[in-house]
Amino acid sequence: RQLRARLQMIWDEYDIDGNGILDKKELFSLMRDYFKRAVPVYAGVIEKRRMQRLIAKDRKYSNLRASTRLARIRKVVRKACMRRMKAYFAALCKKKNMQKLFEEMDNDGNECLDKE
Repeated sequence: RQLRARLQMIWDEYDIDGNGILDKKELFSLMRDYFKRAVPVYAGVIEKRRMQRLIAKDRKYSNLRASTRLARIRKVVRKACMRRMKAYFAALCKKKNMQKLFEEMDNDGNECLDKE
């Protein structure tokens, strides 16, 4: 129920003309906003996984979890993850990629996504 209400709120926010469908422009706006918000979330997940692997591979790092050296390593990993995710989502936001995603979602080919 809460998910449906949240989705309704998002739909209403991006359905600018209020006609109950998302045209390309409205959907692209939604996707760009989503990708911008998703970058730090996904980068955080990747950072955590990489740090876990690094610590597991090298026991001396696991003994130095609170050290400044590990903090510096974590900072480098965080920056690399952010750069990678920004590049990934920037590529998704390119017009040709957005068009491809849109076409995959537009089941009836009417250049719009219906609410149902």
